[in-house]
Amino acid sequence: LFVRNKKGRMWLFTCQEDRTIDLGALAAAVNGGRFSFASRQRLMHYLGVTAGAVTPLALVNDTLCAVQFAIDSVLLTHETIHLHPLDNRQTTTMATTDLLQFAAHSGHCPLRIDFAPDGSAHCPGEATLASATAARS
Repeated sequence: LFVRNKKGRMWLFTCQEDRTIDLGALAAAVNGGRFSFASRQRLMHYLGVTAGAVTPLALVNDTLCAVQFAIDSVLLTHETIHLHPLDNRQTTTMATTDLLQFAAHSGHCPLRIDFAPDGSAHCPGEATLASATAARS
C-alpha cells in the first residue's frame, strides 16, 4: 500500500496479499495522522512505478528517503518473500532478510507492523535482521 497523510508524508506498507487493513487503525499505529491512498503522480514521483506495481524494491528510487517503509510482521516469519521487480508482469522471490538488507542499503529502516484479524494494527518497532530471524525461530 502506498499512502500519504495530510501533511504530505509518504508511507509504503508491505503486507500479506489477503490482509484486511483498517487505514485509520494503521495510521494510528504509526502516528501517521490520517491516511489516504497516494495519487499515481506521487507514486511515480517517489517510487518510480505505476499503480499495480507497488513494491518495496521501488525504494531504490526514493533517493531522498522521503518514504517511510513498514512491513507486516507475519512476512518476517517466512524465509522468502515474493515481490514485483518494479513491474507487475513479473514476480521475483528473495530471502526476507535480503529484503531488509536492501531496505537498509537504500536508506530505509522499516517498521514492523502487527495486524489483528479485524484490521487493527500495532507497531512494536523496527524490522531488523535479528527480529526476522527471531520471528522464524
